[in-house]
Parts: sequence; structure tokens; C-alpha cells
Amino acid sequence: EAISSVAAVYTADSAMEWCLHEQRARPPSVSAPTISIGATYVIYFGAGLASCTSAETPLNHRAVGTYRGVTRSLDMGE
Repeated sequence: EAISSVAAVYTADSAMEWCLHEQRARPPSVSAPTISIGATYVIYFGAGLASCTSAETPLNHRAVGTYRGVTRSLDMGE
């Protein structure tokens, strides 16, 4: 479980970094990151899914990474 936990945290961190980049980059990139190890992620803004656009408050997101049944979450807030 420890290796899966590290992979889930890595995935959540990668998603959060991409979201932060999207909100500050001009122009933003066109695609979300893909994680080649088979992990998945979801980014939330408040109670809903995030688009990671500059229209959203920049530092109030949560990224949830999952790998082999292990889920880890990272929050970014003001």
C-alpha cells in the first residue's frame, strides 16, 4: 500500500500543479495531464468539478489522486 499511496499523492500533486499553471499561464495549455502509470485524478473547485480556468478563484482547489485503490487528496487554498 505504501507504493500505491506515494503514486496517488504524486498524481494529485501533478494535477494540482497543472491546475495552478492553467490559471496563471498566458495562453493556457490545451490539455490536461495524463499519468502514464494508470493512476487517475479529479480536480474540485468548491463542491463541483474544476475547469482550472482563471475565472475560478486561483487557490481554492482540491485534487484527488487514485492509484490501485488508494486515494490521496491535496488542497490548495488562500
